[in-house]
Amino acid sequence: MLLKKFYIPIGALIIAICAVGLFSLRSDTPTEPIKIYKATTPAEKAETQTDTTTRDTAQGGHFHADGTFHAEPHSEETAVSTSETAVSTSEFTRAELLERFPQYDFHSPESKENLHSILRGEKEQVRQEARIAELKRQLAEQEALETLVSYLQSSAERLDSEYSDVMAFYKTYRDPDIEDFIREYPDETERRAFMLRTLEASKIRQAMADRILETPAADKHLPPEFVDELVHLASIDIDKIIGGAK
Repeated sequence: MLLKKFYIPIGALIIAICAVGLFSLRSDTPTEPIKIYKATTPAEKAETQTDTTTRDTAQGGHFHADGTFHAEPHSEETAVSTSETAVSTSEFTRAELLERFPQYDFHSPESKENLHSILRGEKEQVRQEARIAELKRQLAEQEALETLVSYLQSSAERLDSEYSDVMAFYKTYRDPDIEDFIREYPDETERRAFMLRTLEASKIRQAMADRILETPAADKHLPPEFVDELVHLASIDIDKIIGGAK
């Protein structure tokens, strides 16, 4: 009876262990059915393609970096032809290149590209120098114009202050002659004095006209009516008028 009491719990424990083991084995089983692949031999077409690739490679073919195969080799003649095509489409003509580099045709494609870079640098330097020269010319022209304007203003102020009677006379008589002088100054002494003052003012106007003509592009920046009037007044021959008065 005592032995029977031990057999019952021992048997129940063994059954429980077996049940747990079976349950854990079922949870590890794959959900998809097992596939069995049969061993096959490579297709004959694949062998032919491999043989063709090997033969093309042996004849000079090669693989590119992207994995594609190129059967024709890149010969030196092809590289030279490509380089010459690039040269022909460049911004320099062959005559320009030979003028600057007499041995240009005998250089390698890499050296030719370096020569192109040198020529581009030289032409860019010439353009920069021309631009700088143009800016200097414009600056000199501007400075000369500023000097001219200052000179014309001071001369005009002198004429208005020291020769106001002469300027008023020319406003009345744009092209005066001896009769106009006699009409305004019947007294011979006064007329002689006024004619001498007219001669002095004429020399000032002549100097102003000469400075305008000597200054580059001055006529483009000054009022046209001012230049025309000044040149006209400077052209009046006061010496001839005074000689007629004698």
